[in-house]
Amino acid sequence: MDDFPIEIIDCISSFLDQNTLKRTLFVSRAFQASAEYHSGAFRNFIIKSPFQQSSRFRQRLKGDDEKDVFTKFLDTYNGHRFRYLRYVEVHTAFPTLKYLEEDPDDFPCRESPEELMEKDEIFTKQIDRVFQTLKFVDSRQSKGQIELCIVTPVQWVDADFCHHRVSSAWRVHLLSPSRLPQLDCVRSLTICNPQDSEYINSGKFDEEDFRYDSRLDWRVLLDVASRCPNLEYLGCQTGSREETVSPENREKWHFERDYDACIAATRKDFAAAAQELTLPASLKNVQLDFLNPLWKHIAEQRGAGPEFIDPLQYDPFSTSLRTLATNLRRVDLRVMADQTLFCGQSSITYWPNLEFLNTTFHLRTPSGSWYFRGPDGQGESDIGYAITDTMRPPFSDDNDEDIRWHDERRQEFAPSDSYVPMTTFRAVPNDHVITPFLSAFAKAASEMHALRAAVLWAPINHRAWGLAYTIPNEIRPLDVSSGIPHSSFRQIWWSVGGWRPKPSLHRLLQGIGATMHGEELHEYWGSEESDEGMLLGRVFEQSFAAFPRRDGPGPRDHLVKDWYSRTMS
Repeated sequence: MDDFPIEIIDCISSFLDQNTLKRTLFVSRAFQASAEYHSGAFRNFIIKSPFQQSSRFRQRLKGDDEKDVFTKFLDTYNGHRFRYLRYVEVHTAFPTLKYLEEDPDDFPCRESPEELMEKDEIFTKQIDRVFQTLKFVDSRQSKGQIELCIVTPVQWVDADFCHHRVSSAWRVHLLSPSRLPQLDCVRSLTICNPQDSEYINSGKFDEEDFRYDSRLDWRVLLDVASRCPNLEYLGCQTGSREETVSPENREKWHFERDYDACIAATRKDFAAAAQELTLPASLKNVQLDFLNPLWKHIAEQRGAGPEFIDPLQYDPFSTSLRTLATNLRRVDLRVMADQTLFCGQSSITYWPNLEFLNTTFHLRTPSGSWYFRGPDGQGESDIGYAITDTMRPPFSDDNDEDIRWHDERRQEFAPSDSYVPMTTFRAVPNDHVITPFLSAFAKAASEMHALRAAVLWAPINHRAWGLAYTIPNEIRPLDVSSGIPHSSFRQIWWSVGGWRPKPSLHRLLQGIGATMHGEELHEYWGSEESDEGMLLGRVFEQSFAAFPRRDGPGPRDHLVKDWYSRTMS
């Protein structure tokens, strides 16, 4: 058996089921290596923080007869099995908050600066240990074989604590990211929220601990990505507990809202990181979702929003996304952005090699105005309000409002689930706001000479307002009956109801791809699947211009392979 060619052994093993593979483990070393690979037993590894479980039901990761999770990882992969590893999932967490000897009423409701720094240090240590461990086993300097998925921190809170502790308003930061070792083995990096805590906490109103999802500073994504020199894919799926809360839901607004000043700070931090850091030249694919779950982020549509751009005239966050990397082939975004996402002041062409562009944009702009209004003009003139220092959570809990809410919640501790009707009335484009945005998109896309398909849309209730474009000899980006697959001309699908662009804007959009693919263009205004001229949102969500989505952590390689097979067919 030792004389068998490795190629034949590998071919045989690829057809064997799990039980048969087990029987070949001791035939020879070559069969053992092949069986270990084809079994998939060593493809994935999940690293969980010891704080991940509720203190009442925690399964310890270390004990008399158990190994520390990192020791187990080293025992498994510090050798030939490391080349089988394809996916590493890291669950971060903070120590459970539970009462010891203190009187519950003596424990402060609000977090102190010292506690916040301690959280940052704990998170940093967890990420650092993951990087140090991967660096140690990657002695052969592997070139991009691993998908690394980091799940944002959670914390279990004893039911006796004040509800302020269940929904911390401050964001978690990665300290001194430049000290992290560089990981040549990481090909794909994703940061995502864990399973929805509303589901986890359901029914735990009396005797259980509660879990909350920490809000992460957005620049962590770029800080970690900069330490992966062979990175090809960068993704995030965040937004849990970051949606706008209706002031009418007074309890939820007091305890769980995302403070305007904190949102502004994390957007500016991301923009600053994009200027400071250089992402690897190998980066080709970006999928950034800051609005997850999407329906929660568009549910509150009354009044103006905060002015995130002050004191500038443009949004630094949108600009930073445009300048993130120049070698990108595929970009898939879910963001609140303005026209600087696509065009700057100069004539420089960004994303010159881009082939697929999918952008889902929030109905509100970063300046606080809205891209859409109500049917009778409601909200058309809403403009943003200035963000002040009072729009961040206090450190002390001696203010009257905190005391009142603390006393009311002491007897009935539970995450707020009171129902407030959705106010999704905005469905008509606000021309003076959306026209510059669409114009910037058209101008930028016209300069992307490698562009094969582009989709730009916003969610309107359960429908989509937007458009899709494709070049000749390309599949339809949307699963609709209108249009011609692999046509000899450019095509645009419109899902805009009764709205029509002004002639000047229309000409700009019609000019996308004309330089490279000729003037002939077919446009489709609605289709059999449309409702009053607008398609369902899921049609745009499943666009071929978009990267495949996975809700929550998990390997995504097979999703990407399926996507490639469809887009290349």
